[in-house]
Formats: sequence, C-alpha cells, structure tokens
Amino acid sequence: MRAFSVFKITVFLYAFVLLTVQQPVAKASVPSIVLPEGYNNDNIVVLYNDLKKKYPEKDEFETKEAYWKRMQVPYSKEIVLFVKNNDVLIRWDKYYTRYDAENQVLSLKKFLYKSEIKIKRTKFSENKYKGVSGFGVKTIVSSYRGEDYGIYVMNDKYVNKDIEIQISPDKAKELKKNLGILFVCDLKNHDQKAYVKKESYYKSPTFTSPTKYDFSEYYVFVDVIEMVIFNNKTGTVYVKKVFEVEDDYEW
Repeated sequence: MRAFSVFKITVFLYAFVLLTVQQPVAKASVPSIVLPEGYNNDNIVVLYNDLKKKYPEKDEFETKEAYWKRMQVPYSKEIVLFVKNNDVLIRWDKYYTRYDAENQVLSLKKFLYKSEIKIKRTKFSENKYKGVSGFGVKTIVSSYRGEDYGIYVMNDKYVNKDIEIQISPDKAKELKKNLGILFVCDLKNHDQKAYVKKESYYKSPTFTSPTKYDFSEYYVFVDVIEMVIFNNKTGTVYVKKVFEVEDDYEW
C-alpha cells in the first residue's frame, strides 16, 4: 500500500513538472508604430546586406577600370525611408526633446552631432564581472556588446541642426512620449566606390571608467533629403524638414 502511494506521488510530480515545463512562455509584445500616411519603413539590415552583395569590394584580381564600371550600375532603389529606433540605442546617439512652456516650443536635439545615425540594433548583451587593475585594485566592470545598423549622412552639415516645433503643452507631452523620427534618404554611391561601410567601436575599461564597449556598426551612405517628426502611436505629422544636398563631398 505504501509503495503504491509513493508511485502515485511520483507520477503526480512527474506530470506536474512536465506540465510546468511545457507551459508556453509569453513573449513581450513589440509596440507597433503607426507611420504617417504615404510613408513606409524600409528594413536597413536587408538593404545593407543586399548592397554589400551586389557591390562587393575590389580585390587584387579586378582592374580599376572594371571595378569603376560595375560601380556605376545604379541600385534598383534610390529613395529609402527609415524610422529611427530612439528607445534602445546608447545614450549619445539619441534625440532629446525639451519644451519651452513660455513660448510653446518643443526643441529636438541630437546628443552628438555626428555623421552616423543609428537606426536599428540587432544584437545586444550586457554583463558585469570583477576586474583587477595593474595595481591590484578590484572593481566591477560593466560590459556591453552588440550590433547596430544605421545611415552615414553625407549632408550632415545641413541635417545636424536643432529642430523647433510650435506646439501646445498637451500635444507636446503626447509627442515626447511617442516620438517618431523618420528619415527620407537618397542612396549615395560614395566617391563611386562604396554604398556601405563597416566600423567597430571598442572601449577598454579603466579604473575611473569601469565600462567596456564592443560594437560592430554597419552603415549605408545616404543624403537625408527629408526628416519627418511624428507621433508614432497616431501617425500625426508635426513637422517635415527638407534638407539641402551637394553633388560632391570631400572624403
């Protein structure tokens, strides 16, 4: 009788564990973005990989003339559109907003005015470990690794400027919560040599700054011809900023 009870308990525990393991794990829902009417959001990862494949780098077996000739073949798509993910990227690549209640003006600023604008993060990991300096001092190091895709803005001297929006306090609060930034871009064959480039960003930890960064960054050369600021929950457009471009750029 006792052996039977133990058997029943064992079967019950096995069934309970099996049921627990097989329970589906709820995935966090990805917030959907409502685009402004007439605009789309291209996949920058797919575009980068396609450009890389169709316009490979010159190797030792190809003449300069042959390389130059194939680089003149235009890509099938000239205008591309990207919505910037302004939430998950590291702080110095973000756009920030500040509201002036006296004048009812919302200012949009980029943390650093650089040619690179990150659009999408595809990989990211974060961990902490104990580090030891050359003097034997121990500290906790924060380590960040990842992959980012973005645009390299050739006409950045026109694009890297503050944008001001005349807007009421209520609408400004709503826009700050649901800020949408869309770039309308013209693909650039930079110096007739490349549509894309890869960079690496690495920072070693120090005792005064115990943070390590190791990122691969993939960029597509573009001119930004228009920037659209919109509410990403409603698609409402608040401003469209059109920018100048140049025919030639110094490298």
